[in-house]
Amino acid sequence: MNELLEFAFDGVSPDCLGKMMMDFARATENVSTAVQDGLDLPLASVLDPAYWHSLTTAGCDSWCIINLKTIDIGDKAVDSATLLMFHNDELYNLAVLLSSKDCTKANLESAEEFYQWAKASGKKYCVADFYGGMDPASDEKTRLYSKGAAGPFLTCT
Repeated sequence: MNELLEFAFDGVSPDCLGKMMMDFARATENVSTAVQDGLDLPLASVLDPAYWHSLTTAGCDSWCIINLKTIDIGDKAVDSATLLMFHNDELYNLAVLLSSKDCTKANLESAEEFYQWAKASGKKYCVADFYGGMDPASDEKTRLYSKGAAGPFLTCT
């Protein structure tokens, strides 16, 4: 079965948002599509610190959808990732969406691997909270992990 997995990073520091998005994207060639507030975004903007600075200092609600060819989860590359960034009420939240089949294809199946990646990312990018599991990750019954520990699901197969 192919499930959609969501890995949420809530309360990303505005000072770290651009660095986080650029690090996840890695290179312009890795970006398939990018949209901000319903309008196509030049792919080079995703890797432009000035773009992220202007977004975080604009003071208005916004959202971005960025489709990547691959994303690194620990030392494994997972195909076809989607990054969703939402800004409202002074909060920046990021969700990473992945197919469970793509995770399995990358030999990424344990909650512990996802948790260690999210924990390291949370620390590096000043994230207030993180959790992940089957979409929607906000459903605690289908979580692989939360900030504190592994959740009730032990694998994503």
